Amino acid sequence: MNRTAILSDYIDRVASRPFQWGVNDCLIMAAGAVELLTGVDHAEGFRGRYSSLAEGKKLIGTTLLRFVGSKLEAIDPVRAVDGDIGALKQDKDWGFGVFIGPHLYVMTETGIGILPRSHATKAFKVP
Repeated sequence: MNRTAILSDYIDRVASRPFQWGVNDCLIMAAGAVELLTGVDHAEGFRGRYSSLAEGKKLIGTTLLRFVGSKLEAIDPVRAVDGDIGALKQDKDWGFGVFIGPHLYVMTETGIGILPRSHATKAFKVP
């Protein structure tokens, strides 16, 4: 399996849809990448069931960072490979993206953002 090609196609599909909480946000995008690579859907039961960040956090019952950390092994961001999940602090909360090559692809309210890998202060291994 060529993870880079699979992930690039996935990001193109995600980028073609508008941002929408619970449908196409940073956590759903990251969960979709994990599902694509592993077959495990960590967003099952959450997808389509919240329409704001506050509602999403209430639904998962913990912080976003703890939720992701309960599903995936934390690693040093410098060890991240294509398909691993990166986390970066955004205001008082965390945003998530997918590492591909030298970048971290994130979903923002205005669409896909492409950041340098170094913006991720935390990372999680996707087997």
